[in-house]
Amino acid sequence: EYGYVKERLQGWEIIHHVFHDAGRVVGVAQGAMKRLPFLRGGMLWMNRGPLWRRRDRASDPQHLERLLIALRDYWTARGVYLRIAPPVTDDAMALHSLRALGMEPRPGSAWMSTVVDCTRTEHELYCALEKKWRNCLTRAERLGLEYGTGDDSLLFERFVHDYQSFLQEKSYPTPITPAFVHALNDALPLGRKLRMHTATSGGLHCGSILTAEYHGTAEYLVGAVNAVGKRVNAGQFLLWRALGDARTRGIARFDLGGMHPVQTPRGIYHFK
Repeated sequence: EYGYVKERLQGWEIIHHVFHDAGRVVGVAQGAMKRLPFLRGGMLWMNRGPLWRRRDRASDPQHLERLLIALRDYWTARGVYLRIAPPVTDDAMALHSLRALGMEPRPGSAWMSTVVDCTRTEHELYCALEKKWRNCLTRAERLGLEYGTGDDSLLFERFVHDYQSFLQEKSYPTPITPAFVHALNDALPLGRKLRMHTATSGGLHCGSILTAEYHGTAEYLVGAVNAVGKRVNAGQFLLWRALGDARTRGIARFDLGGMHPVQTPRGIYHFK
């Protein structure tokens, strides 16, 4: 659905890949293509791909390399510049391995994030919070902030309003616009709609955040906290409650949705 919306609203051509080995599917990938007008070739951007069954291939460190070789050979033969951010930890592939495949790392430009293990107890997670962040959360809870969550249309429209106001106030450039969020939620089937998390204080609305859920992961997409919310630390309150909501519903991982020490705006990076 994400690829469908990027194609419809942002002009990307979405390309899907399926990798086979002895008749068995061993990997998949989705890439976004920009072609060169009137010329052969273009640029294919593959973020957090390719994917494979970790339970089958976790003990085979060369499996990802084979998938990357297949992608390299297929698109190089077609004159396409391939840019990939594979969904692996920093130490999963050494730089010399990538260079041996004919790929050159781009320092500082990779997609990066942090994932919280929701299988840990609430007490373990709370104790692991950075002290200043935990103090902000404690203050918000003592002030009696109220939390609401769900995927109904009223909560969704409340979020879109908050988010539109936030972007206008901050002049913050992002491809995840209110129109994109609307189109993505419309494209998602029932049972997988985007989930809203809202906070109020003394009857006053403080802000909301939006998460997406897929295959045992809840991912923070975007959020907007107003002036009232900032005074009562609604940002910490909302993120903590969204994490708790994911745990309660049996979700194993909470992805903070992008956390790059250079590319992520400084305030957002330190908040996460």
